Amino acid sequence: MQDEILKFYELSKAKVCDETTQLFINLAPQIRAWLSSDEFRQNYSHLTYAPLLNPKNINYETSEPELCFILNIPLPPFYDFMMFGSHGTGFAAIPKLLKLCACGDASRDGEQESFRIYESLFEQLLKQNELKKQGKIKAISLNICDFALDGDNEKLYSLMPAKCALHIVRDPISILKALCNLQTPKEHCDEEADFTSLDQNDKMVQKIKRIGKKTLAYTLDVDPYEILKDKVLYRINTQNSRGGGGHFKYPNASACEFWAREITQGFHDGLLAKALVRVENIRIMQTDDFMGKRAFSTLEALSAEFGFNKPDDSLLELFQARVSDLKCFIPAYVLLNQNNLQKDNKVQMLGFDEILSVKLSTKFECELDEIVVDGFALPSPFVLVANSINDIEKLHHAKLKAPLQEYLTKLTKAILDQVKTEDAKKITQEDILEYFKQNKQSAMLFDGLLTQHLRPLSKNNDLINSWGYYKEFEKIISAHYENDDTRFRLCRKNDDKSYVFMKFKKDDLKDL
Repeated sequence: MQDEILKFYELSKAKVCDETTQLFINLAPQIRAWLSSDEFRQNYSHLTYAPLLNPKNINYETSEPELCFILNIPLPPFYDFMMFGSHGTGFAAIPKLLKLCACGDASRDGEQESFRIYESLFEQLLKQNELKKQGKIKAISLNICDFALDGDNEKLYSLMPAKCALHIVRDPISILKALCNLQTPKEHCDEEADFTSLDQNDKMVQKIKRIGKKTLAYTLDVDPYEILKDKVLYRINTQNSRGGGGHFKYPNASACEFWAREITQGFHDGLLAKALVRVENIRIMQTDDFMGKRAFSTLEALSAEFGFNKPDDSLLELFQARVSDLKCFIPAYVLLNQNNLQKDNKVQMLGFDEILSVKLSTKFECELDEIVVDGFALPSPFVLVANSINDIEKLHHAKLKAPLQEYLTKLTKAILDQVKTEDAKKITQEDILEYFKQNKQSAMLFDGLLTQHLRPLSKNNDLINSWGYYKEFEKIISAHYENDDTRFRLCRKNDDKSYVFMKFKKDDLKDL
């Protein structure tokens, strides 16, 4: 039995612990029978992370994600296709457009650790599949635009089989521009909130602590313009930060080195493509395919293949909108009984049932199971969401509806005005190129990173040559290399499987 348990550990590559050992002991007869079956030998034995039980026999609705991860069980097979790529290529917008076509999705949801990502995707896929059974959506996409950096990341991506994956790509300089212009809500940059008064064993509390996200709430006595003028921050690079840095009110091309080092979010396509070992077909698509009028025709074509609804002509205006412009301001929660939140100048912890609130959202963000409130005049694409039918009745109370309508009018205008203000701050691709001209080290680092990032496109020269800004970068880096025979490469350390940039002599790269 001991040798058999050791074999199970060897196959699962799970960390040795008493709980896992007991799991293997309990399941030993089933695992033994499955590993000796013809189906396993023919279809699964070649996999590095082969399943220890037959995936076809797994009841995902009643299974624990943690146990499935240990046993190398792939994610619930409820998604119709996969999309992967880097931030800055449209991953904030494309799922929102798909939602308008009755296509649900599962994505990372703020988690960093491989198992937690697997767990989140697992639970999301169950929820989306239930919506699909109810006829509320027609298809489901699995979206992978972040790269886990821990030692279990190879296992994570091996548990994502897919017949088709859409690889979304873009000119790297345009990606950098988008990342440098990436807006971060100020409340997400503050020091960690105090959770000591909350139940530390509560699963939701634990998740909020892990992902480090806070939510800003408005009250009717607060001027939204005063809040919004300081709400948005941008990543910058500070002197001697080695790719670290802080946040500032204006974007700056100095953030290029930070984003080059931040491979969790960007420029990891080579790593992802290599790790997604069970994807049968990868199709290259560009960000431009999902922008403006082209988005409409692109989704028409994809709908026929993956089964979601064709985009409706009445939604053409929405499809041409810049979805990502509102992401820093939505959702906006409005608390309507704010006087009950404070007592003796101290914030009081209230139960959810005690707080009357509404959520200002958009047609892109609104979930199918959310309750949309009618009867309030809102500009497109805003919608108002309530927690319950009872709350809707309270919202239409004579003494509440008028001041709420007045505030929503002011809030939506403030948001749209602030969007224009932030849009005017954006830097351009030309700013990025000028930065690389003046910063040789950063340019060389980025060039080394692109060696990995562009590897999946190595046979698609026509595509790469169509990227005008990248071709300009190649001229800049060639000038930097004239009197320098060193090159950066992204490498994985053997001890902790982390990723580091290392410098090599150009001639030594031939042996790598």
